[in-house]
Formats: sequence, C-alpha cells, structure tokens
Amino acid sequence: MRKSSWSFFCKMVLRPITDLASNEKNILVSCDDSGKIWVWDYIDSRLQQTVSFEGYNGFSCNCLAFYKKYVLAGYGSGHLRVFDINSKLLISEISGHSKWVTAIDVAPDTGRILSTSEDSFVRIWQMNEQNDTFKVSHEFSQNIANHMLFGGVFLDKSGNSFCVSGYDSLELHYFSQ
Repeated sequence: MRKSSWSFFCKMVLRPITDLASNEKNILVSCDDSGKIWVWDYIDSRLQQTVSFEGYNGFSCNCLAFYKKYVLAGYGSGHLRVFDINSKLLISEISGHSKWVTAIDVAPDTGRILSTSEDSFVRIWQMNEQNDTFKVSHEFSQNIANHMLFGGVFLDKSGNSFCVSGYDSLELHYFSQ
C-alpha cells in the first residue's frame, strides 16, 4: 500500500460552522450559525478569505451549494438565497419553505435546484439567466407526510431524478421525470 503525505493546518473562524461547499476552481464556501457566509480561495495550501455575505435576520445558514459563479444557501427561516461571488451581491431570495431548509443541491447541466426542509416538502426550482436578468421559478413540490426531510440529492447532472430522506427514517424516496 502506497503511503501519501497529507499536510494539516487550522483556520479559526468566529462562529460555529454549519456547512461547507466547494467547486472545481479551488473555492471553498463556509456558513455559520449566525447566517454569515464566507468565501475562501485555496492557494498554495492555504485558505484566504475573499468575500463574505452577511447573515439573514439572525437565522442560521444550514446548507450550501455551488452553481457556476453562484452560491446557494438555505436558512433556518425557510428562505433560499442566491449570491453572485463575482459581483458580491445577493441576486435572488426565495421564501421556499415554512421551516428550516435542510439540504440544497444543484443539477449542473440545467441549473435546477433541489431543496428539502423540516416542513416535509421537497421542492424543485429552475434558475434562468438571460442577458443581465436572473430568475428562479418554482417547478415541483411534494410533501412526504410525517417526515422531516434532512437529505436530498439529484441523481443525474440534468436534475431529472432525485432522492430524499427524512430524519430518523429507514426510507429513501426516489423521484424521476
């Protein structure tokens, strides 16, 4: 068995971290229990903070996802927010759920967003960029009765199939188009 060499370092932050997301461009995003989002560049084996986005009315940011130059975040308020890393702006806010958003995923080929929540709903959204306009529209909702949903993921790059799970549940719920 070949041994590999791993280096270790620690980066201190001010609040407890609640999720991490990364993309193929050496960018790491973290969020914390105050709702603040931090964008980091990974350069020469070090993390360097480049951008931060303020929290949302004291609600925790629970989950993150990447799509192109956008960071998507789910909050304890039930909101989903979309930030543009390049312009450093909040470009969309969705009142998508009545309870905590617990998972977000993005289909990279289509820009579909999957969100799950403690409100027992899985929702599918569609991001659209046209000229200088950015829109998010609702495509699908399904209530999974008596399940606080805590996991959700697309199973293909187009977002034509996905799976969700509930807290303390033995069931996987599979959906396809």
